[in-house]
Order: sequence, then C-alpha cells, then structure tokens
Amino acid sequence: MNTRPMLVGTWAIRFYERHGFALVSPARKTVLLKSYWSIPERQIETSVVLANPPEVAARSFSPLVGRRSG
Repeated sequence: MNTRPMLVGTWAIRFYERHGFALVSPARKTVLLKSYWSIPERQIETSVVLANPPEVAARSFSPLVGRRSG
C-alpha cells in the first residue's frame, strides 16, 4: 500500500470516491494540474482531481512534495 498522498485526475469520479478518494477544491486542482502535468488551460478548466487519502483533499497541499524529477 502506498503511504504517500496519491493524486488522480479522472472522469470516473464516483468509482474513485467509493474507493476512498475525495475531490480537491477547484483552486487546489488548478495548482496541482499545473505542477504535475503539462496540459492546455481548457483541459484544466474541465478537469477534476481526486486525492487519496481524503484528508489530502481537505488540507493545504504543497505541489512540490513527492514531485518526481525527470
């Protein structure tokens, strides 16, 4: 089991919510998407991000924590 926070961008929201994920706020979503992915602004606007464990969605999250280099 992964003990570090895990973030998932998806359309299958209900599936992931049933499996312990929670939606992050729209503002945090934008920061995370821009930090971890190179995607167009339009895709950011229409995307959601879910976090597991759910507490990650409710607290302040540093986009540099756990960021992979390369």
